[in-house]
Amino acid sequence: MDAFPTYKAYTAMEVKFERACSQLTILNARIAETQLRYDRAASVNRRSFRYSLRIQLVELEGVRNMYYQYARAKAEELDSMKQQILQTL
Repeated sequence: MDAFPTYKAYTAMEVKFERACSQLTILNARIAETQLRYDRAASVNRRSFRYSLRIQLVELEGVRNMYYQYARAKAEELDSMKQQILQTL
C-alpha cells in the first residue's frame, strides 16, 4: 500500500527522463547540422558566417550540457526510487 505513491512518482519521473533524452537526441542532430554548416563556411573562408555559426554551436552545446546534467540527475533519482519500491515489495 505504501509503494503506490512511490510508484506513481516513479512513472512521472520516468516520463521526465524520457523527454530529456528525446531532447538530447534532437539537440545532437541540430549540433551536427550546425557543425556541418560551420565546416562548409570554413572551407570557403566565410568569416562572417563562421562567427554566427560558432555562436550557435556554443549555445547549442551549452543547452545540451544542461539537458545532460538534468537527465543524469533524473536517472539517479529513478535508481533510488526503484530501489525504494523494490524494498517495500
